[in-house]
Order: sequence, then C-alpha cells, then structure tokens
Amino acid sequence: MVLDSNLFVHNVLRGFIALNLFLVASVLTGQERNPFEVKPRYLIKTDGGYTHVDSTKKIELSNPFQIVSSGAIDSTHNIQHKNFFEIQVDRALISNSDQNELNSSMLWMMIFLFSILALAVNINRGLVTKLYRTSFNLNLFNTLYRENKEENRLMFPLLYGLYFVAISIFIFQGFVHFKGNNNIFLLIYITLGVLTLYLGRHLSLKIFANLFGLQKEIDHYLFNIICFGSVVAILFIPLDFIIIYSKPEWSKRLLILGSLIFIGFYLLRQLKEIMTSSNLWTRSIIHFLLYLCAFEITPLVLLYAYIHQQGWV
Repeated sequence: MVLDSNLFVHNVLRGFIALNLFLVASVLTGQERNPFEVKPRYLIKTDGGYTHVDSTKKIELSNPFQIVSSGAIDSTHNIQHKNFFEIQVDRALISNSDQNELNSSMLWMMIFLFSILALAVNINRGLVTKLYRTSFNLNLFNTLYRENKEENRLMFPLLYGLYFVAISIFIFQGFVHFKGNNNIFLLIYITLGVLTLYLGRHLSLKIFANLFGLQKEIDHYLFNIICFGSVVAILFIPLDFIIIYSKPEWSKRLLILGSLIFIGFYLLRQLKEIMTSSNLWTRSIIHFLLYLCAFEITPLVLLYAYIHQQGWV
C-alpha cells in the first residue's frame, strides 16, 4: 500500500516536471511573437528584423489628425472670405453662355446703341466735328468749354453714357476672345465696375476741389474727361460691332488696335490737361503732384492689384 502511494506521488512529480519543461520550451520558442513587446516608434518590420525609417516619412494623408497647411486647401474653400460681388464674378468667369443667345443679345444691344449714337450726333453735327478737333487744339477746347458753360447740351450726357457701355463691351470682348469667358452676366459686372470707377473719380474730384478751392480747375478737368469719353464712344461703338461679328483672328487684332487707340487718346488727354492747368501747377506744384498721384496713378495701381489678387486676369 505504501508502495503504491509512493509510486503515485512519484508519477505526479514526474508529470509536474514534464509540464514545467513543456511550458518553458513554449516560452522560449514563442518569444519572438510576444504580444506585449514594446517596439520603437519609427521602426518597420521586414524579413530581416526591424529597420529604422525617417520620421518625416511617417506622416501620411490618411492620418485623421494631420494638420494641413492653408496653402494646400483648394481655392473653392476660400469662397466664404469673398463678398457677394466677388462670388458672382467668379461664377461668371467659370460658366459660359450659349453663343447663339449671346450673339442675339449683343445684336439688339448694338442696335440700341447705334440709335442713341445717331440721335446724339444729329442733335448738333457741327459740334461733333468741333469735339474731335478739340483733341488736338487747346484753344478750341477752351472755347468749347466756355460755350458749354453758357448753354446746356444734351449731346454730351448721351455720348458720355454711351462711353461707359462701349468701353464695357470692349473689355468684355477681350475676355471672350482671350480668356474664353462669354457669360453675359460678366458684361453686366464689368459695366457696373466701370460706372463705379468713374463715379468715384467724379465725387473724389469734387471733394478735392472743395478742400483746396480749385472748383474752376477741377470743373475744367471734368469737362476734359467728358470730351474724352464722348470721342471714344463715337469711335468704339462701331469698333465693338465689328469685333463682335468678325472672325476670331480679326477680332483679336482689332482688340489690340483698339487698346492702342484708347491708350493714345488717354495720354493725349493727360498732356492736354497738363497744358491747360499750367497756371495751377506752376503756382502750386504740391497740389498738382497730389492730384496726379491721387487721381491718376493710384486708382490704376489699386485696380490692377485687386484684379490680379482675385485672379480675374
């Protein structure tokens, strides 16, 4: 009996030792796959073990906590930072109108403009000829200025109004032929921009005249602007009609030619104004330089900077 008890204890001890050896062997053989092993942060596992990698390459776009710089955000997300007018212009630059509908609308518009132009010219044909001559004759310009002060002429408001539409159509055709944007709403926005620009110029010049007591000189200058616009309107309305219904190659050449003509008349107007206001700038050079920077150079620079910033050109 004692013998059987010793044999039983001996077998239990032998089984316990065998179980311990088995567990030790299992731990030794499975140490490579320890689930609690702490691995280095920037190591990747390969066939030969773990390899160090550059920490800058660990950042991927799939990381939901990645901070993306503002430069990587698409421009469409910046729409909330633009005002209503900028949003509408962007839409007009993206979408296009049907070409047949555009040609039909432009035809009716040109018929209306030609009717107003014929009415303005027939009111006083001799005055139109005199108006052209004033562009190159300073004494005749001063005479026309005095005559206009004595009697109100309907021709100048009509031609000056046609100037805004004619120059807006000309700019719009530049977008059509050089940018491929023919949205009719773009023409409306361009016209509103031109009107706002000239309205701001007239109001600012009136304020400038009241501040420095230069009512006579500023009134003379504003009349020079009106004469310039009247001459450009008579030239550009027929030019716009030819550009609209010509071949694209000819239209592009006429747009370049029209731009050169406009720049030439603009420089001529500035030269004429400097000559007519010689008494002012010889008497007070500071006022003349202030006017030149505030009302001629600065608006053009700011307008170009704004358009370039919006990406419209």
